[in-house]
Amino acid sequence: MWRFAVVLGWALLAGCGAESRAETAPADVTFLVWSDQHVKVDGNCAHLDAAVEAMNALAGREYPPDVGGRVAAPALVLGCGDCTDWPTPAATRAYADMVTRRLKLPSFDIMGNHDEGDDPADRSALRRSTLLAAALAGTAVGALAYRMAGGWHRLQRTAIRVPVAFVLGLAAGVAIAVVFTPDDGGMRKWIVSRHGATSYSFDRGGLHFVAVFSEYNARQRITPEALAFIRRDLAGVPKGMPVVLAMHYCLEAISNKDELIESFGDANVVLALGGHYHIGSLKTYRGVPFIQVPSPTARSQFVVVRIADGRHAVAAYDYGLKDWSQSPVGFLNVSLQSRVPGPLTRPSP
Repeated sequence: MWRFAVVLGWALLAGCGAESRAETAPADVTFLVWSDQHVKVDGNCAHLDAAVEAMNALAGREYPPDVGGRVAAPALVLGCGDCTDWPTPAATRAYADMVTRRLKLPSFDIMGNHDEGDDPADRSALRRSTLLAAALAGTAVGALAYRMAGGWHRLQRTAIRVPVAFVLGLAAGVAIAVVFTPDDGGMRKWIVSRHGATSYSFDRGGLHFVAVFSEYNARQRITPEALAFIRRDLAGVPKGMPVVLAMHYCLEAISNKDELIESFGDANVVLALGGHYHIGSLKTYRGVPFIQVPSPTARSQFVVVRIADGRHAVAAYDYGLKDWSQSPVGFLNVSLQSRVPGPLTRPSP
């Protein structure tokens, strides 16, 4: 028995009865979205194993009856940021290995605030605490090695025990520092090496994807640099071509929502995706549907998007239950048409 919950009615896009400003470009693509994977600082990502397996095996599964049909082979997976808890070398390597070797679908990722080390003050505090922990652990290991060496038949002399204790203590301290100290540029370098920049765009199946990185700031504003990238990129998109915007911050988090909407200009933005708050939701703002993507650390879900035959459908798949979800994301299945910007309003409940 399919389980699902209707979250949004048929009036998803504001002004849906009005004449479209442009012809909709033909599009036929299915893709998956997840966010806030939070690989641990020591590289542990076991909590993501089931999600990766489910993504690899999803093609062919039946949609809920109101969506209809079966899931086509996904063209790609979008990751909306916070791939890591902190950008340690171990976490970055583990995430890169997971999406390039274990995930069998092309992966396109965006940096989140955790991937850039969050606030600079937080990064400094973490470094201080990590170095202190390394020093304490090194001292403890060295003291233990010194004491144990006194009982070893060939290590009775202090002249031998001291170097042994020093080397072992130093090794323990260095190991902790290497594993747990953030590398501010680690995730940034990895994403740039894969996609050419931290903000980038690409086309698939008649759809234009815009992946936008906005550097962390306490007010959670989309930065002028990110807004400028959106304007430049969308200015070159053919008129009417459907656009999907992906970023880390969700609608509820963004404090300059109107600036973001206005950066779209006349582009046909049919869907905006973000994470950050971990729990899924679906809302519209000035005619643009915003999906807040759930985190695997909060719910065993990812989002499936199908844009084909002049319609787009969005559903949350619960890989823990092996069924379509009844979460707030629920599902939608509506006509695909050009966006008609709505007035300045608060997000719909």
